[in-house]
Amino acid sequence: MSDIYTSQRSLLTDILSLFQSNRSSNLNDFFKVLVYDDFTLSVISSLIPAVKLRSLGITFHIGIASSKQPISDIPALYFVSPTEDNIKMIAADIKKQLYDSFHIVFSDRIDQVLLRDFAVSLGQTNHHHLVKSIKDCQMSFNALTNTLFSLNLRNSFFDSFFQKETLVPTVTAKLMSVLSHCGKKPIICHSNTVVCDAIKEQIQSSIRTAPFEGSICQRRPLLVLLDRSDDLAGPILHSWLYHTMIHEKFDFTLNRLVLEDGDTKEVFDLFPDDELWEKYGPLPIVDVVSKLPEELERYRSVASIDETNMDSIKSKISMLPKERQRKKAIDLHTRLLKSLMQEVESRSLDEFFHRGCEVLQKQLKPRALGKMCEKGTSEDLLRLAVMYSLVSKDIDGAVGAFPDLESDIRSISSLIEGESSSKTSVFGRASRLVGTLVGGQYRSPLIQQLASALELDSQYSVVDPVTNISDRNMLNNVSYRDVVLFVTGPMALHEYYQLKEYGETNNLRLMIGCTEVSSGSEFLQQLLSVARNI
Repeated sequence: MSDIYTSQRSLLTDILSLFQSNRSSNLNDFFKVLVYDDFTLSVISSLIPAVKLRSLGITFHIGIASSKQPISDIPALYFVSPTEDNIKMIAADIKKQLYDSFHIVFSDRIDQVLLRDFAVSLGQTNHHHLVKSIKDCQMSFNALTNTLFSLNLRNSFFDSFFQKETLVPTVTAKLMSVLSHCGKKPIICHSNTVVCDAIKEQIQSSIRTAPFEGSICQRRPLLVLLDRSDDLAGPILHSWLYHTMIHEKFDFTLNRLVLEDGDTKEVFDLFPDDELWEKYGPLPIVDVVSKLPEELERYRSVASIDETNMDSIKSKISMLPKERQRKKAIDLHTRLLKSLMQEVESRSLDEFFHRGCEVLQKQLKPRALGKMCEKGTSEDLLRLAVMYSLVSKDIDGAVGAFPDLESDIRSISSLIEGESSSKTSVFGRASRLVGTLVGGQYRSPLIQQLASALELDSQYSVVDPVTNISDRNMLNNVSYRDVVLFVTGPMALHEYYQLKEYGETNNLRLMIGCTEVSSGSEFLQQLLSVARNI
């Protein structure tokens, strides 16, 4: 079950090539216009570099809501979400005969009522013959690595309070898209929170009649639904991992890195098949600093040519294109590391990481907390103070250490103190789930929760959505190895890497997902928004 990224990229390649395995002898059947919406653009950009679109026959691409000019003698591929607005815009473009023909692929299953209305509108235009194909596929999520997916629902933690009626069905529909790739209907084990209960109910209702055509799982998987509210402190931790620090420092979303310097804007794709990115992303930044020069030396040794040896010359010349790409990657990571290390020095991020780990282990006293007041930014201090108050419940101690941050500290801390309203009762378990130290390293509470869920622990509800059986003893007779772990809320990248390592250590085929991948800074802002609006 570890090939969801590869599976999604293969499916997207088929879609963009109109499901043709070979380039047609008629170039008009190969070259095409691509029309997308915001979501499908995010899917494409997280799976395929823009420079490769041309090789798939994409000569021009445009957003569905953009103003379009007619382009004759060339087909159009509409890869969009199956929404009412999109269907209306497609029908309008067909009526205008903007393109020679239309191929329509929806990113998820289309509602039959919408499909019927679309057919009726096409019949009224007398241009239905321009539509050559209509398909739907299960791509309503973003596969970021072979074991990580995101539903890309921004501000999902805030919405779980104030837009729950919209959030839950959206999460359910997208999760069903993920589950379809497993090929078998899962057993569901979930945290007993309001949001997880609601998602479980809707998945259970949908799953009985849903066709499952994937082939990732060897046997029925276990779907574990966890709630971000069970651990509010973990994502705020200042991470020391290279990948996470890039996410914190730069504009890095859905495998795409954007660097801006004044009016100059550069875009880089950092995909799982990028050797250096895959190799160094999970490592502490100090390890990357020590190892990256070795990559440069390796490149120089490969690029050097022995002019007296013709075989060596031929061999090295054949390797040059690949090595030049490698050199570009080395230069990029060298540039990123230089910027990150300047940030570490100016903000004392190494100290915030170590103090944060001590907070999560309840080993840091208020006096030591106060010694950090001259370091970092006000946001760095607030993250540390909020972690301390959430874990220790010593709100006065946090305020005493950082009096200038009293309002925000008390506001967020009230979420688990029950000071705001009955809505916050969902946070009752948050302060009890504290990470452990394994080999001197912080261990995310999500690992503890996953381990308990795998044993179908009594603190979680469990059900077979096919038979409606919720007998824990009966369902616990199976050893679950195919596992889909989903966090309803944001997840930090350092949590993902710990979960991935846990899965590998315990021989699990583990797929990890969340409503959104979030940096500590982004999650802190959502916490503040929730606290200020309750």
